[in-house]
Amino acid sequence: MKVLLDENLPRSLRHHLKPHDCVTVDFLGWTGTKNGKLLSLAEQNGFSCLVTLDDDLPPEQNIKNRHISVIILRPDSQGKSDLFNLAPKILSELESISPGQIIRVGSK
Repeated sequence: MKVLLDENLPRSLRHHLKPHDCVTVDFLGWTGTKNGKLLSLAEQNGFSCLVTLDDDLPPEQNIKNRHISVIILRPDSQGKSDLFNLAPKILSELESISPGQIIRVGSK
């Protein structure tokens, strides 16, 4: 699956999500792109899922009719180790998530 990691996540998270093809917003030069435009760009470029910390995304965007899904991370803290600890759950969700679906991963 082609996964887009939002700019609010560490680039190194992509190494914890193998075998998925993970690319960062920063790498693509999309830093600062607003949520609606980011979702459209991601879809146009073949991404199946956006992984983010942005819990404001669901009220702002209706993704039910989109071809992309969203995983919102809710770690105990913003530390890298807490984010990396969520990797097994992210991988599990990537196996079953459907387009237009939003899933929250973590304990917050």
